[in-house]
Amino acid sequence: MNKEVNKTIQCSLEAVESYDFPKDEPFNLQVPIDGVMYEFMIHLKENSDKILVLASGKIQEKTQHDRSKPYYQRSKWYFDESTIYFNDPTLYIDDDITTGWAIGTKDDWYLEKIAEIIKKIAKNLFKYNIDDEYGNLLFYGSMSGGFMAIMLSILVENSISIAEMPHLEVFRTNQRPLLNHIFKNMSIKQIHDQYEDRLNVLELIKKTKYIPKTFLIIDYNVNEELNNDYITFLNQITQLPQIESKYENRITVEFKSTQKGQHLLKPWQLREFISNIHKIRDKNYYDSSTMQRQKLEIQDAKVEKYEKDLKEQISEITRNNKEIEQYKKQLNTHIKQIQENDKQIKQYQEEIEQQKQKIDENNHILNQYKHDQEEVINKQKTQLTQKDDIINEQIQTITDKDMEIQHNKEEIHQKQDAIIKLQKENKAKNIYLKKYEKQIRDDKTTQQYIHFTGKFKKKLLRPLPYLYILLKAKDKLKSLKIYRQLVKIDNNYFDVGYYLNSNKDVERKKWCKILTPQTHYMVFGIREKRKPSQNIDAARSIDEILDKI
Repeated sequence: MNKEVNKTIQCSLEAVESYDFPKDEPFNLQVPIDGVMYEFMIHLKENSDKILVLASGKIQEKTQHDRSKPYYQRSKWYFDESTIYFNDPTLYIDDDITTGWAIGTKDDWYLEKIAEIIKKIAKNLFKYNIDDEYGNLLFYGSMSGGFMAIMLSILVENSISIAEMPHLEVFRTNQRPLLNHIFKNMSIKQIHDQYEDRLNVLELIKKTKYIPKTFLIIDYNVNEELNNDYITFLNQITQLPQIESKYENRITVEFKSTQKGQHLLKPWQLREFISNIHKIRDKNYYDSSTMQRQKLEIQDAKVEKYEKDLKEQISEITRNNKEIEQYKKQLNTHIKQIQENDKQIKQYQEEIEQQKQKIDENNHILNQYKHDQEEVINKQKTQLTQKDDIINEQIQTITDKDMEIQHNKEEIHQKQDAIIKLQKENKAKNIYLKKYEKQIRDDKTTQQYIHFTGKFKKKLLRPLPYLYILLKAKDKLKSLKIYRQLVKIDNNYFDVGYYLNSNKDVERKKWCKILTPQTHYMVFGIREKRKPSQNIDAARSIDEILDKI
């Protein structure tokens, strides 16, 4: 929620459940109860059927927060769900209080009022059945905010809480401001005796006889004292009497280790964690095996299309080959015709030569009889003129034949150019067909691998690639981050089929049945400059891959 929130709505507690709140735009909500103003920043989304409620932790000095205004931690983070941020009015009691735990005053427990308001907002938005009331509410917080998230999931039964490194008891830290301004003139024992269900998660569980649906995220390298608190809490939970409930609840603990100081979840990590919770609880989400089957169906449809296109290409090549054969036959016919024309030209040339010889003989005779037989000569001249006309006609005939031969030669050159063009087109289409055949082979290899991993490897061997990368990879954290992206079916960087078919030295018994081709690529393939897919060159470093994915 990055933009400034300008719209503010103020209404009574009773009006919250029926108020027509705006959708798809953030707004501030103020609910006055017994002289205390309860403030919320809300963004309700039309296409979301879930509500994420975010609790704020301690106000850090570096935040430079104006203490006269509500404090909403993580208000700039984006989530797909509808979101509610709530301010703790305890912070207004005195500026010395930087984390109020929503304890309120001696006579007024603010967190309980906040829970009631959130219930009414949920009932305003959704029509619940008896069995699923508040099942779409999710509370999140860290440290002291994690304490409030767990407490709210107890007060709002059937909701879920994610608590990251939560405090389980108020007075384990930061006691002085609360003692000075809320519990004046009271000892720690007196405070616990009167208000223990406000101050301790376990005591509220005992009082309500309700175990919340909670996910605890614990970094066991951060604080040994907190670790002892968690161990004590879990042991005490197991020693509680049997609690009967219509809801199937449990506390799930996830351990992690940063080894470099405390690092809370980043926005994308929290979104992914929430998504996984929804997938477990929401039947409308597809499980991974269903998505794999759908992916295989899409791949099968693509293969069928490739095969159909391939058959059409083969048919077109066959037709082109037939046309080439016809052009060859026509070319042979023209060549034979040219050869016959050459023979005729030779015959005409021989006849002309013979006629020239006769002319020479006649000229010789005319010269001999010139003086004595003028009339005979004139007569012979007339005859010669007639013969010249015949010769001219024959020369014209030869010229016409030459032009016809030249025209035939041009047609032959055109036919030859057409044949060369068709041969080039066939060569390009053959290259195209080979490329698609290789793509089909890679896709089939990918489908076989996905089919195998979906049935067997998914449950039994999934952790092995991560362990192998941790043992073998040089940059383990970046390698694991890249690996998580590469094993996604819809990733555009790594093609399993191409990698297996192009690297025959990758032993499939080991890298397909026990580990994964992605594991081989992360541990060896990057270092050996192997290509991850047909259209992507070998990466020079892990950072280059991170930039691309």
